[in-house]
Amino acid sequence: MREREPLLFDKMVGRFLPEEEQFYLRPTIESDSLSGLLMQFEDSQIISNRRELQQSEWQDFLKVNCDRNYC
Repeated sequence: MREREPLLFDKMVGRFLPEEEQFYLRPTIESDSLSGLLMQFEDSQIISNRRELQQSEWQDFLKVNCDRNYC
């Protein structure tokens, strides 16, 4: 779920996790090779970009609906 919907995961699950469990969600180096490290970095960048996009879309949605007095 964290990879597919990072913003939803943060809002619904991540904020309730104890700090020691949040530690295990951080990216770690699983491979000793440079290519493995680069692939892992790219994956974490994709997830981060997806979360930022979802956050931006949510803010735009709220702005439009609040302008129409739906808030």
